[in-house]
Amino acid sequence: MYKLLIISILSLIFGNLSFGQSDGCSAATVLSVSNDCSSPTAGTTTGATQTIPGCTGNADDDVWYQFVATSNAHQIVVIPSSGMDPVVQLFSNGCSVLTSLVCKDDGLTGITETINYSSLTIGNTYRIRVFDYNTGSGSGDFSICVTTPPAPPANNICSSPTSLTVNSTCSYTSATTDGATQSYAGCSGNADDDVWFSFVATNSLQNITVHPIDNLDLVFQVYSGTCGSLNSITCIDNALTGQNEQSDVVGLVAGQTYLVRVYDYYEGNTGDFQICITGTPTPTPTNDEPCNAIQLPNVTSTCQFSQFTTVGSTASTSAPTPSSCIGGTSSTIGDF
Repeated sequence: MYKLLIISILSLIFGNLSFGQSDGCSAATVLSVSNDCSSPTAGTTTGATQTIPGCTGNADDDVWYQFVATSNAHQIVVIPSSGMDPVVQLFSNGCSVLTSLVCKDDGLTGITETINYSSLTIGNTYRIRVFDYNTGSGSGDFSICVTTPPAPPANNICSSPTSLTVNSTCSYTSATTDGATQSYAGCSGNADDDVWFSFVATNSLQNITVHPIDNLDLVFQVYSGTCGSLNSITCIDNALTGQNEQSDVVGLVAGQTYLVRVYDYYEGNTGDFQICITGTPTPTPTNDEPCNAIQLPNVTSTCQFSQFTTVGSTASTSAPTPSSCIGGTSSTIGDF
């Protein structure tokens, strides 16, 4: 009986110690910043209890970690077991005055959650909370690491935009703001992760749609001009987190190149998204080719203007002889 009592007491002690470092914020498990996620720290929410309400889902099994920022940007990766739907939340400040920076719940059960945060203060301590989205802990097991962020995407700056084609229906191009840095102040929200695109207008009206893949609140801004002399045409921020942003952009000039900047509204939050531009092509003028020349009006004593356009016109491959056009007989062209 005495041995059973000792074993029960020891089991209770060590059972509590298994979560003594991470079940509460004040005793969060310390993580080191690594160069990659090749050796993540094993963790579990099994047996954990709720500290504070969840930012999404049910946080009845939250566990805690902390790290000291060695850079202004870090990547946090949580790799769950097949039966866990992880939610990952990043906080600044102490446990009594926690400030939520990011709440990530992009994937479903068994899907890795990744936070790329770019507005950290070197030397400050940050805390991470992990819990299963559903009631209970699911399988509960996961691994976690804090690493250096990914390299900036190729279209991180205005002078190297990703070229987009205007189509009659939406044909998405995949993109990301992971690793991106700020080019200019945002027209709405915080543009600390802006990326750039360009397109050649096919008409005076083009529809632009940005579709978030991750948990993003996207903003996009359209410019005319060049990177050294940008002129903002419109700034679109109508939808909420996880929703499409789209708008008909009017007043464009067919054949002219425009720039589009996309970023997440909130500071430090980055992720993947898609973008497409749709519109009808500008009709080719009827007099685009030599043999379809428009008959000029009769000569009069005063100038009577007729209005024409080169918008939508194409280069003529060769200049035909007058006789090759309709009505181009020798008598009608004065034997030239």
